[in-house]
Amino acid sequence: MVSRRSQHSQTWISPHVITFLLVVVVIACMALAKPVILPAAVAILLAFVLNPFVIALDRRGIPRVPSVVAVVLLAGAILGCVGWILASQMVQFLNQLPSYQDNVTQRVHELKANGKGSVVAKVEDFIENVTAAATSPIQETAMDSLQRKSPPAKAASAGGQKVLVVNADSPTAQLGPWVTTADTLFEFLASSALVAVLVIYLLINREEIRNRLLRLIGEGHMTLTTKALDDAAQGLSGFLLAQLMINSSFGIVVGIAVWAVGLPYPLLWAVCSTFLRYIPFVGPWIALLFPLTLSLALATGWTKPLVIVAVFIGFELLANLVLEPLLYGQRMGVAPAPLLIAIAFWSWLWGAMGLVLAVPLTVCLVVLGKHVPQLKFFDILLGDEPALSADVHFYQRLLAHDQDEALEVITARLQEVPLPQIFDEVVVPALISAHTDFNNETLSEVELTAVLVSVRELIEELETGSSDAPTESAAAARVTVLGCAARDAGDEAALEMLQRIVDPAVCRLEIVSTDRLVSEVVEMVAEERPSIVCIASLPPGGLAHTRLLCKRLRSRYPDLKIVVGRWGLQGGFDRNRDQLASAGADSFATTLRETATQLVQLGHFLQSASTSAESKAKEPVAASSI
Repeated sequence: MVSRRSQHSQTWISPHVITFLLVVVVIACMALAKPVILPAAVAILLAFVLNPFVIALDRRGIPRVPSVVAVVLLAGAILGCVGWILASQMVQFLNQLPSYQDNVTQRVHELKANGKGSVVAKVEDFIENVTAAATSPIQETAMDSLQRKSPPAKAASAGGQKVLVVNADSPTAQLGPWVTTADTLFEFLASSALVAVLVIYLLINREEIRNRLLRLIGEGHMTLTTKALDDAAQGLSGFLLAQLMINSSFGIVVGIAVWAVGLPYPLLWAVCSTFLRYIPFVGPWIALLFPLTLSLALATGWTKPLVIVAVFIGFELLANLVLEPLLYGQRMGVAPAPLLIAIAFWSWLWGAMGLVLAVPLTVCLVVLGKHVPQLKFFDILLGDEPALSADVHFYQRLLAHDQDEALEVITARLQEVPLPQIFDEVVVPALISAHTDFNNETLSEVELTAVLVSVRELIEELETGSSDAPTESAAAARVTVLGCAARDAGDEAALEMLQRIVDPAVCRLEIVSTDRLVSEVVEMVAEERPSIVCIASLPPGGLAHTRLLCKRLRSRYPDLKIVVGRWGLQGGFDRNRDQLASAGADSFATTLRETATQLVQLGHFLQSASTSAESKAKEPVAASSI
C-alpha cells in the first residue's frame, strides 16, 4: 500500500512543474546572491573575451600563468583608465553645470522668440491658459461661505507637541555620508577583486572546468558534447569580442565627433556611448541625447547638432549593414521580442549592471541551448529559429483548415530549395503525420479526408517549373508508367507529387484510382500494357498491401518492371527492401526524388532496349532486299 501511494505521488507531479519550480528557485538564488553571482557572471564574460588573447600567447610559447596574468593586468589597466576618465570627466561636468545656465536660458528664449505664432506656440499657450484657470484660487465670497459652514479651527498652540532638535553639527551626523561612501567604495573594490580572481582562475584552469562540464553533461555522449562545448566557447568568445570592438569603435567615433564640433568632455561621451550601446535598440539613441542636448544648449546655430545626429545615424547604418554581418553574422541568434523580455528581466534582477550585461548573457544562454541538450529550452524560448519546422507548420495549418498559410509555407520554402525537395521534406512528412494521428485515433476520418483533399488542391496550385509538353514524336517515344496507390488517398496524393516532378519527356505517369481492387489493377495492367508500375506506399504500415500487389503483378507479368516508393520511411530500410524484393519488386526508394530518378533511368534503359530490338528486327529485311 505504501509503495502504491509513493508511486502515485511520483506520477502526480508533472516534470514541467518540477522544471518551473527549479527555475523559480534559481531566479530567487540569483536575486538573493547578487553580490556573488553578478561578479561571477562578469568574470565568465570577461574570461570568454580574454581567452583568445591567452591562447595566442600560449601558441607563441609563453607559459599559461604568465600569459593569463599579463592579459588580465592589461585588461584591468584599460578598464581602470576608462573608469578614471569617466569619473573625473563626470565630476568636472557636474561642477561646471551652473556655468551653462546662462547659455541654456538664452537658447530657450531664442527658441521661444523664433517659435511665436507657430502651431506649437499656440498649443503651449492653450495648455498654459487651461492650467492657470484650473489652478486659480477660489473667489472670496465662496471662500467666506465655506468658512461660515465649517467649524472654527483650534488654536495652533493647543495640544502642541514638543519637538526634539538634533544638533546637525554632531560628529555622528558628519560621519554619515563618509560611512556610506566608504561602504560603497569597499563593496566596489571587493567585487572588482572577486572578478579579477575569478577571471584568472577560469583562464588558468579552463581545461579542468571543461572536463568537469563534460563529466556533468556529456557522459555517454563524449564526442558530441566535446564538439558542442568547443563550438559554443569559440562562438561566445567571437561574439563578445566582436561586440566589444564595435561598441568601442562607436565610442571612439562619438568622441572624435564631439571633439571636432568643439563640445566639452569628449572622453566622457565616448565612454558613455560605448557602454550604452550594449543596450540593444535604444542604447545608441540614449547615448545620442547627451551630446545632442549639450550642443543645442551651447551652440548658436544648428550645424553642431546636425553633425552629431549625422554621426550617430551614419555609424548605426554602418554597424547594422556592414560591421555586424561581417564580424558575427546577420543575427545574434536571439529573437527581438524575447531579447526585450530578457533585457527587462536582467535589469530587474541586477539593476544597471544587468542592463549592460543583458545581451551577452542572453546570447550565452542561446548558444548553450543550441549545443547542450539539457539546456535546449533556452534555444526554443529565446532563439530566432522558427518555433516549428516547415513540415510541422504545414501540417498544423492543414489541421486548422488554413490553406492560404499552408501555401505560404511552401512558397516561402520554394525560395530556398527546389520543389522535389519540398515534397520530400514538407508535404510527405505532413501526410505521414496525418496517417499516424489517424491510427492513434487523435484524428477522425473526416479530418483525415479534409487534410488529404487540401494537400491535393495545394499540389495542383504549385508550378513545377518543368519544360513545356513534349512534341508528338517525343510523346510517342515516352515510357508509360502506371502509378498505383497501395492503400488510400494519401498514397494517391503522393503519386500526384511524383507526377509533377518526373521528367515528362521520358515517362508518362498515369495514376490508378484508389477505388480499384487489387484484381482490377492487375487486369488494368493487361489493358494499358505499361512498361513500369510504380506502387506508392506511405508509412506507417502499408507494407503488407504493397507486397500483395507486387506478388500478384509479378506472377501475372514476369517481365514487368515494378518500382516501390516507401516515401518518408524513417527506419527498417533493409527489412522493407528484402521483403519487397522477395515479393517481386525491382527497385525500392524512400524519397520522391530517388523514385523519379529510378523511373527516368528505367525509361532510358527500356527506350534503348526497344530501339536496339527494332534495329535487329530490320537487319534481315535489309539483307534480303540486297
